[in-house]
Amino acid sequence: RKESLQADADFSTLVNALSVAGLSGTLSSSTAYTLFAPTNEAFSNLSPGVLTTLLANLTELTSVLNYHIVAGELNETNMFEMTSLTTRQGSSLSIGVYLTGLEVGNNASLTQALIPCTDGFIYPINAVLFPPSPINATPGVTTILQTIEALGLNYLVSGLETASLASMLSSPGSYTLLAPTNSAMTFFSCGSPDDNCLADLENLFENQSAVTYVMQDNIVSGNFTTAQLVQAGSLTTLAGQTLQVTSASGTVSVGLATISQKDIRCSNGYIDITDLILVPPGVDH
Repeated sequence: RKESLQADADFSTLVNALSVAGLSGTLSSSTAYTLFAPTNEAFSNLSPGVLTTLLANLTELTSVLNYHIVAGELNETNMFEMTSLTTRQGSSLSIGVYLTGLEVGNNASLTQALIPCTDGFIYPINAVLFPPSPINATPGVTTILQTIEALGLNYLVSGLETASLASMLSSPGSYTLLAPTNSAMTFFSCGSPDDNCLADLENLFENQSAVTYVMQDNIVSGNFTTAQLVQAGSLTTLAGQTLQVTSASGTVSVGLATISQKDIRCSNGYIDITDLILVPPGVDH
């Protein structure tokens, strides 16, 4: 794996990061691993300063890189049959299928054919993966917008920017953001497997009033923990929609959306990651 990465100039940033973290030897050992390898473009798409911060913090850098490594040789057949993997970092990494391709985590897709090696496989991906907790965001210091950027929730960030709501979530205030994953955003209006869901999302982004209304429906005024929301039993979004909040076996749901990661503390509120984009009445989806 190490030699294959070094031979491809498109992985030079990853090769350098692995070297800084002291993980180059791990990928050149006889132990079989599967590596999800962010391209140079994936690293360049990180928010300004994130890569520099990672390279300066060995603990965080090692955690992030180990989140891209899975023990064993997993070919594409194996991958299409799985829904999650346990990474070398220790956290679970979700695996899904979008159209005919693989999606890894909440935001990374396989950008080209996998690279077979003598000691495993390399999957080139188009985004850097971060462990479940936003390790490059200090709780109570990083804004909501900065945190979702660091988590790679690119479609949500684009929607907020199009709706002119990004500045609000990067300013002092008190908000709770119900943040749909990239997969949730791209499945905005899927009625059947034949639907072109991504095209529907792009059409939404072209309608200023509609995308603003939808984005507002995923924001609540005030910083609330999920426990507080469950206790209240409901919430009212900035779009004016009142949604029921329920809890069953430790899983919290808001309307039809389930919270997969809760209570990410930011300087101006909380983020809850959801598996579905909330859409107010009157929006065609």
